[in-house]
Amino acid sequence: MNKSNYLHIAALIFSIGVLFSGCAKNDKDNMQNGVEEKLTTNLTVLHDAAIVYIEEFQQSGDSIAALDSMRTWLANHTEVKEGWFHNREFLEIEFNNGLKSPINIIPVSNGEHLSRGGGGAHSLNAFRFGEQSQEIKNKKVLVLIPYPDEFHYLSSDIQDLEASFQAGDLEMEVDIEVGANVELSDLDRLGDYGFIIFNVHGVKYGLFLKYIDEEYDITDIWFPEEVIDATFNVHSIPPDKITNGQIEIGLHIFNSSEGEVTFRFSVLITEDYIRQLNVDLSDAVVFGNHCYSGHTADGLTENNLPQAWKSKGVATYYGYAKENGKSIPVDNDFCKDMEQLLINGLVVDGDTTGEAHLKPDGSSPFYDTEKGYFESRAALMMRVEPQPPGPPLYLIQYFDMDYAYEACSADLEDSRDGQVYKTVCIGDQVWMAENLNYTGAGVCFNNNPSYCENEGRLYSIFELINRQVSTDSTTVRGLCPQGWHVPSEEEFNELIAYCGGEHNAVIKLRAEDWPIGPTPTNEFGFNLKPGQPAFYAPNTQSIEFNPTSAQAQLWASSGTIRSTGDDSYNIFETRSTYTMRVIGTSQSPGAEYYCHCRCVKD
Repeated sequence: MNKSNYLHIAALIFSIGVLFSGCAKNDKDNMQNGVEEKLTTNLTVLHDAAIVYIEEFQQSGDSIAALDSMRTWLANHTEVKEGWFHNREFLEIEFNNGLKSPINIIPVSNGEHLSRGGGGAHSLNAFRFGEQSQEIKNKKVLVLIPYPDEFHYLSSDIQDLEASFQAGDLEMEVDIEVGANVELSDLDRLGDYGFIIFNVHGVKYGLFLKYIDEEYDITDIWFPEEVIDATFNVHSIPPDKITNGQIEIGLHIFNSSEGEVTFRFSVLITEDYIRQLNVDLSDAVVFGNHCYSGHTADGLTENNLPQAWKSKGVATYYGYAKENGKSIPVDNDFCKDMEQLLINGLVVDGDTTGEAHLKPDGSSPFYDTEKGYFESRAALMMRVEPQPPGPPLYLIQYFDMDYAYEACSADLEDSRDGQVYKTVCIGDQVWMAENLNYTGAGVCFNNNPSYCENEGRLYSIFELINRQVSTDSTTVRGLCPQGWHVPSEEEFNELIAYCGGEHNAVIKLRAEDWPIGPTPTNEFGFNLKPGQPAFYAPNTQSIEFNPTSAQAQLWASSGTIRSTGDDSYNIFETRSTYTMRVIGTSQSPGAEYYCHCRCVKD
């Protein structure tokens, strides 16, 4: 056998070996190779399209003309099946190989992006606690900011953002992922959080989670293999998610006001990807703080983010849209204002999700859209979805309106002694639903601890508030837990008025087992039960406990401090069958009266 035959046989054996080794590859590797081949084609087209755009922009300085040139070039490209112009800043491409890619034009000034996917805080109305709100118990926060420099989040801004969450009394635990730290895997842990904010770029059917490469200018030597390597190996993007359209690799073109144009490739997470996430967000608020986040013009079940997040069970969702359900690019500064607005409302002021985003007059904040959005000149295969000037773009709350981070009915734990109290919401007020039982002072009726457990402790007014008096503008905490105070006469009268007057209040505030008078409904859960007062007798120098008929007496922080003699403070009393009112006490010289206390929230 000659040398040539040996070489042919060796080549055949090598080929067979390669064949069998290829068969041994797993499906994921084969799929990745297939996706790599498609992406090589698509990235090359997107890269060349960016060059067309940049060259036209540098010649004319007109972003609309540059976009139109790129659109015409793409429409004639043999690898492009179809395209959609959504407005002057957003173009969508479908390739012949079945993959899609978005192209976004991002206006930039001094390094800051002026929009989030296309082109201060407000004081808030306190939530009126007339109805019970559902509680979002998860106090963990996740904020994703993959583009901190472009959105002008300085390190100090991020620190301020974290401090905003901790400004209230909720003890929020905050995770803020910034820049390259934002990864696809962050989406798999969304179920760990109760408040999630996406500070990203977006389109109406998805959001851009991160960049996958370095920024290029027109003079760079560019290799698509580098982008593909970063896609699969550096960022672990599953190839099947690209094949089935759940993830799209897109192009961002950045127009600088200083005349510089650059581009980057990015990862778009579609609404279908969100639907496939294995997370439970039933105890979470999601804020899509990006362009198109509230788009529902296709209907709540069709290709939009609000319903995609709802499929994960979100308690509530915030996004930007017009009244007709359409959405457009939103200003970056407006997004930052709305972020602070929502944090103040939900976390600091304790509003419900349906109130937290509103302005003081109860209206929704909006972004003025009178900016002349480009209606493209459609040609060839490009279909146009124009976005002309029109109604304002609102920050809108979707789905359930009555969630709050601290529901009105949440139990109150006194940090001083661990005592836990039920609470109740009545009108604008939040009350303890049982009497104070702070062990640092006071006595139990008949010196029997079981009375304290059932009725609370009895306090003298001097123990309770130490000779302080409430005014129209000040409250007296006294022995109440932090954040609560001893109610004033005015606050008791407000309570009675909200119930419809003293005769109705008797029915609505008394516990259902009140022994005499009209049948109580305990409508608001105030659960007022009979309690026995006590009196300090100077002649015996002891506290006397005198069982009485059904009555309840609660201290008020209103009254009179006299220059001589004894002080006189008011009490809230229900004693007879049909009455409930605030009355004054008349003290005997040297005597002290003991009764119960119900605290009200500051």
